[in-house]
Amino acid sequence: MGARRLPGILSRAFVAALTLIVVAALAAPAFAAGRRVALVIGQAAYESLPRLENTTNDAEAVKGAMQKAGFEVYFGVDLKRVPFEDLLKRFYRAADGAEIALLYYSGHGVQVGGANYIVPVDAQLATAYDIELQTINVDDIFEYLNAHTSAQLIFLDACRTNPFRIQKYWIADTLKPIGQTTGLARSAANIGTLIAFSTEPGKIAYDGTGPTSPYTTAFVRHIATPNQEIRQALTQIRRDVIAATGGRQVPWENSSLAEDLYLVRAPSPPAVPPMVRIDAPDPTRPIPLHLPEPLAETGGPLKVQIDHLPEQGRLLLNGKPLDKTAALTGADLDKLSYDPAGAPRGAVGLMSYVVSDSYNQATRGVVAITIGAEKSPDALEQREARRSAAAQAVEAYFKSLDHFAATPPVGVGPTPLGLAGAPAEAAEIGAQVAVAATPQDGALLLGQRTLTPGARMALADLPKLAFEPKVGADSHSDAISLKSLFEPQVQIALSVTPKLDACDSAAAAPLDLQGVAPGKAPNEIDAPAAIAACKRALEAHPGVARFAYQLGRAQLAAGLADEARRSFQEADDKKHMRAVAALGDMALFGVFGAADPAKADAYYKACAAGGDAYCLHSYGKALFYGQGVAKDVSRGLKLMIRAAELGHTYAMNELGYIFTYGRNVPVDVERGIRYYEAGAARGDIYSYNNLGLVYLRGKGRPVDYAKARDYFLKASDGGQPYAPTNIGVMYRDGDGVPADLDAAAKWLELGAKRGDYWGALYRARLNADRPGAAVDAAIWLARAAALDVDRGNADPDHQARRMLAKLGEADKRQALARLEAELGPDESAKVTARALDDRLAEVSNRLWRRNKPRYDLF
Repeated sequence: MGARRLPGILSRAFVAALTLIVVAALAAPAFAAGRRVALVIGQAAYESLPRLENTTNDAEAVKGAMQKAGFEVYFGVDLKRVPFEDLLKRFYRAADGAEIALLYYSGHGVQVGGANYIVPVDAQLATAYDIELQTINVDDIFEYLNAHTSAQLIFLDACRTNPFRIQKYWIADTLKPIGQTTGLARSAANIGTLIAFSTEPGKIAYDGTGPTSPYTTAFVRHIATPNQEIRQALTQIRRDVIAATGGRQVPWENSSLAEDLYLVRAPSPPAVPPMVRIDAPDPTRPIPLHLPEPLAETGGPLKVQIDHLPEQGRLLLNGKPLDKTAALTGADLDKLSYDPAGAPRGAVGLMSYVVSDSYNQATRGVVAITIGAEKSPDALEQREARRSAAAQAVEAYFKSLDHFAATPPVGVGPTPLGLAGAPAEAAEIGAQVAVAATPQDGALLLGQRTLTPGARMALADLPKLAFEPKVGADSHSDAISLKSLFEPQVQIALSVTPKLDACDSAAAAPLDLQGVAPGKAPNEIDAPAAIAACKRALEAHPGVARFAYQLGRAQLAAGLADEARRSFQEADDKKHMRAVAALGDMALFGVFGAADPAKADAYYKACAAGGDAYCLHSYGKALFYGQGVAKDVSRGLKLMIRAAELGHTYAMNELGYIFTYGRNVPVDVERGIRYYEAGAARGDIYSYNNLGLVYLRGKGRPVDYAKARDYFLKASDGGQPYAPTNIGVMYRDGDGVPADLDAAAKWLELGAKRGDYWGALYRARLNADRPGAAVDAAIWLARAAALDVDRGNADPDHQARRMLAKLGEADKRQALARLEAELGPDESAKVTARALDDRLAEVSNRLWRRNKPRYDLF
């Protein structure tokens, strides 16, 4: 527009006149534009801990302030642990690559061992296990956001009296005392982070007597002040809170921001045409100037000062002479006219005006008026007729947009709405529109500017509008309301319905924090449909890394390991963390040769640094057991606990196993079962299987065969590979069910087909106990021997190999003939093993791989 620039090439007369005009334009600071996301949570209705009075009011107030500031807000009140976890994951997905990520939490917060934890409403804090399973570690939030966003702002209004019920809690491998029982602990900020507490470390905050706490009241008052650096705002917040609490509460913050940061940017300077040329065809009659009203992005008040009047003729406002000292508004410009009386024909009159806003930003407009060389009595009427026709065209265009509908995809960046181009007359008459309402599930954008209610724009800019849906939005229609600022004033509505891409619906991964959907477990993927959808998505959006990763998941579900590896590598090249985890899994499972734990760990370490839950689990497990990397029990345990905090059930199951059976730590069966139960609460098939074993064996719970069988059935129905074997063992041994070897055989075979070594071994043993069944036993032992290799030494004693060696050669050759017939002569010719037992295992392994095993189920 006209800010901070001069008109283009002018005649010498214009240039000479402009030398008389000097205007200083005070510009706003320059800001880097980008996405800004906020997580706002208020917790009040605690089930077992003391209820809080106004924390949900606090959250509502902050939500409004953040939305007004143009943040994409993820909001929750009175959240239990699993919904809290789900909202946090949605926020993490949205925060990936954001300019600013902000967390505002109002509720119970506790400190244990110098670390701070925020508390879901269903937390008990009644046993030593409850911190790690029932709360959220604030430091982990810091760490994730610091790795994925440019600037992180953390606000904790959670410094109330800590509601501890015991004095020590488990934190990884240490039983830590709670220490100080009031307030929160001092936190160190990473570069780019600001951490603010509603009061000093170790002190409590007050709820106050109003609807919001003193801290929130001050926060909302000052945080969204345009053009104010964040640390200046915090100084004002501190001043207000000290005054409101009589000095009893002093807000505190720790900042490692490396640059100035403004939550609400000052709008662009007022926009006016840099040069307007007008012909006065009749030197005896005043001519309306029809200067367009200046465009102020926020619609705030504008002041207009005429700083240069034409040397000849008169400037009129509503038909009355105007002097340059008059104070005008933006709307007055359309009421100006010029009386050329006394000006010679052919003369050029020059005027200029300065438009300033409340931020002391000023823009100059210049008007050049040429006096007609000869009288043209019809020219004014023709000019007004053209203007009337232009206004009608603009009105018709604006009304034609009413009920326009768009379906922008989620997670591919801003998508143009696709509005029709405006007529040329829109720019000619300076037509403007204002935003009356915007959707809650996304950002309305004009270039890099996020539009909020009240924002103004030129009507000619409407085709440039774009919309970026929030992560988590899908199929919910919402409206964008626009109103005209020209006559007649009308309001229209545009419909936006964010849609997940079919690839996201079909193949998104659980806990993929660079994805946009909750995800499906491997056993839930419809492979053919998912492959087709993800190929279409990649073709349409080749730069979106997650589509390549999700294509790899679909290909893996179809047993297409080679294709999956190529897709994962493409996603890895585009910096998708979960694809790195998938490549690590392939190396660990030996999908393309011998298992390579060291190579797998290199992959896992790389994406664990980015906070991916799967890599935190896998690399943590490698460190804990010293598999492919130097053993570090403490660090490995902490990484797996971080993964579990994100809701990763693989980590919950591993931790359950570690504590239940005392692997590298003292046995703590109750702690282990708590992790299994946490996984089951999230519908995890592996947790179901592990709880089945708990009740089958009476490990920490009384033996309950009915519960055990129910858990095994739920796990098996979900595709879990080991659960069928456990059901088969129950039928074999008559545990809680009548002994039934035929039923046992059926379930054991299902386990073996899914890739369970023990299912194949136990199925072979059933045959070995029956006369004349040695050939059948050899076939199942060959399958077990193949799985023992393929699954990376599942049985350290290699029982299947030893049993196979004891069978008669004739029976084994007959078994080999049956397996080679199933494999076919071409594939059998590729078998390299010559020793009979080795050849049996290799042929069975080739059959296993040809049947497209689900590596993603292990």
